[in-house]
Amino acid sequence: MTYTRTRAIGRVYPDVHAELIAHGASSPHEEVGGLVILAPRRVGLHVVHWYPLDNIAREYVRHQVYVPDLARLYELVPSSLELWGLFHTHPTSDEQPSDVDRRSWAAGLACNLIYSVPTQRLAIYGTGWEPLELVESVLNPDD
Repeated sequence: MTYTRTRAIGRVYPDVHAELIAHGASSPHEEVGGLVILAPRRVGLHVVHWYPLDNIAREYVRHQVYVPDLARLYELVPSSLELWGLFHTHPTSDEQPSDVDRRSWAAGLACNLIYSVPTQRLAIYGTGWEPLELVESVLNPDD
């Protein structure tokens, strides 16, 4: 008997999905980003909220908010939602993690979302940049 490993699922509320894409498309020539909040579930990741974060990078094709805003990030996360991740855009490349992304501390987060301006696609990754299947859905109490 052989087993086929199925891809893990990352679920995103439809309104959050639309807002992330709109935020990414709003600044097509510079990288933008934000904090995504996940609801702890038994199956997959469920993105239920997000908050935009300011870009303090000198080059706007990079998004630097992570270290200076860490204290703010912890204040934003509702106490009932302990897991969080990051969202950012790639203004000039596809939705695959860049070498800079892969070397960043964000690789250890529960979730990372990347929106590509050129391809107009949103991708979701788990810890260590494991690609997840992106599903736009509401939460099901049975998941």
